[in-house]
Amino acid sequence: MKLFESKFEIAIFIGVCLAIFAANVTWEYFKFEKFVADGRVEITAKVLLNYVKNGAKSDYRVLKLRADGFDFYTTTRRKNFSAAAVTLVADTSGVSFAEYLKKTFYMPSYKLRAAPLKKGVRERLYDLVAARHENPKMKELFAALFLAAPVSRELRADVTNWGVAHIISISGFHLGLLFAIAFFILRPPYRALQSRYFPWRDANFDLSFFILACAGFYLWILDFTPSFLRSYLMGVVGFFFLARGLGVFKFENLFVCAALALAFNPSLLFSIGFYFSALGVFFIFLYIHHFGDARDLESAPKMLAHTLLLELFVFSAMNVPVYYFFHPAGVFQLSVIPLGYAFSVFYPLEIALHLLGRGDLLDEYLLRFIPLASSSAQISVHPLIFWAFNALLLPAIKFKWLAVFLAVFGMAVYAFGLIQI
Repeated sequence: MKLFESKFEIAIFIGVCLAIFAANVTWEYFKFEKFVADGRVEITAKVLLNYVKNGAKSDYRVLKLRADGFDFYTTTRRKNFSAAAVTLVADTSGVSFAEYLKKTFYMPSYKLRAAPLKKGVRERLYDLVAARHENPKMKELFAALFLAAPVSRELRADVTNWGVAHIISISGFHLGLLFAIAFFILRPPYRALQSRYFPWRDANFDLSFFILACAGFYLWILDFTPSFLRSYLMGVVGFFFLARGLGVFKFENLFVCAALALAFNPSLLFSIGFYFSALGVFFIFLYIHHFGDARDLESAPKMLAHTLLLELFVFSAMNVPVYYFFHPAGVFQLSVIPLGYAFSVFYPLEIALHLLGRGDLLDEYLLRFIPLASSSAQISVHPLIFWAFNALLLPAIKFKWLAVFLAVFGMAVYAFGLIQI
């Protein structure tokens, strides 16, 4: 079955999404007008990042703060300032509506002082994760893996050098692993109860519904992280499609999820994480669309070949957008493919270890392994190439040769950047 039976139905869906989008943007503008009306506002915020930056005349401290509904940066000359939460008076006169809609911007501030941190569910979970580790980098790593916490520049450089930034950032990969773990743990006891008390129920449907409901709570704890939000919406829409006999691995699925996410959360227009997350799924669907064959599922060698080729295709095709935004590159980034398979074991193992109070068991080995990778080149993609690449995405759905070209060109950008060392 098709999701949309006619162009008219597509137009109605787009019209509804645009109306919702317009209503949300209008509401955000009213909040923005109130926010900047006095030119300053007193804010109590949680400290996300706190680091020293070298200035032209002297060093200064940069704070990334999370207030009610937005994140913002501010600076201070106080060298030894450290706090989990702060109160301050922020100057809102320089904030534009586009910056406010983006939900991340800079504001000068004064009267900065420490404040008690009001701990919610996420903060309490963070304390539990952090308590399992002594090393600060390991606390950062696992807080990012489990709670989408921001990471320092040092750790971000490390994961970028390995090419695994998308693995550290919670997204569909993590949701898929969590869903699989929960499904196979819950299925045996549920089937036992089902056969005895309610044999008319569909175990797959009930368990999927329950796990997705739990994942929705997890999304709320993560404060609707863009990449995980896209993944969750695709999971819910995919579940609905399966229940209604609709195809799951379709571009319409991605289109519906992206449109709904943007309609209800316009700030995602400015989210690089959301863009990368959606683009990665697009390339997965593009490979399945042009090279997938249901008959190959009956052959283990063909399935293995498709798995490896899919990984290589997505890695290659993502190079242009990745190096447009992030420039460090090195040969270690090729290890992202085997590391992705290793992570499928590492992630559930670490969940189990943290639940058992032994989350630090592998810390020593991780601390040795993480610094091994280094960047050896800087790859820059010209804006015209970036926008031309994006313009070719939709035509690539129709033309197989164009899909291959996008992947080959992306690999050429990567290889050419490395040989310029």
